[in-house]
Formats: sequence, C-alpha cells, structure tokens
Amino acid sequence: MSRRVEILEISGEALRRHASDRGLASSGHSAPLYRGVEPLDKAEPDEIAFCRFEGEAGLKAIRNSKAGAIFVPLSLGAQAARDGVLCIPCEHPRLEILHLLRRFWTEAEWQFDPKANPCIHPSADIASSVRIGPFSVI
Repeated sequence: MSRRVEILEISGEALRRHASDRGLASSGHSAPLYRGVEPLDKAEPDEIAFCRFEGEAGLKAIRNSKAGAIFVPLSLGAQAARDGVLCIPCEHPRLEILHLLRRFWTEAEWQFDPKANPCIHPSADIASSVRIGPFSVI
C-alpha cells in the first residue's frame, strides 16, 4: 500500500524568528515545538492556526481555540492575546500561514509496498518509480 507522509515541525524559537523575518511582532508564550497547522477550531496546543475573522467574531474564535500559536488580524492586535498562546498579529493571516508552510513544510518520500496492497495482482510488473494510490486495482 502506498501512503504519503507530510510533516511540519517547527520550534517556538524558529516560529518567532520566522515572524520577525517577515516583519511581524509576536507576543505571548511559545511552545517548545509545534507539530502542524490546523484550522482554528480544530488546532491543539502544539499546532499553529490562523484567524480570518475580525471584531467580536474573531475574538470569540480565538478564545474558543486550543491552538498554541495563532496568526491574527492586525485589527485584533493585543485584544487577541491569551495565556499560553503565541499571538502573531498580521495584515493577512491566511497569507502568513502560506509563507510559513512554504518555508518549513517537508514531504516524506512515498512509501510503497506492493505486497501490502491486496488489489495488486502478484504477477503485475510495477516499476519502482510508479506511485499507486489507494483503491487502485492492478
């Protein structure tokens, strides 16, 4: 069976440095290590998120999130600060997440074991450079 493993691990220090490199201030506590990027309402304390909402809707979404680091709209600024959360105010939070991913995202190599996929006939001749996705029948 083939599967693709996608990885993002970034230290709190590296996240602060990234924000600084982008000309962004950061405030609050940073975790020692962040292990992914998730939507604001799904993120855990070791994950990074962004808030696209402004005003009271944004503040409510941030208060209800468990994310350990959040890119927030500039308009929320210091109001968005929470204990135990690294807050990074910016003009375009979604765009800043994309810059972060471009800099730190890595993809592991495809892992393929044709014998583990019951839908590949044992007599099939498959080149090592071929990628076979889930639910393929050969």
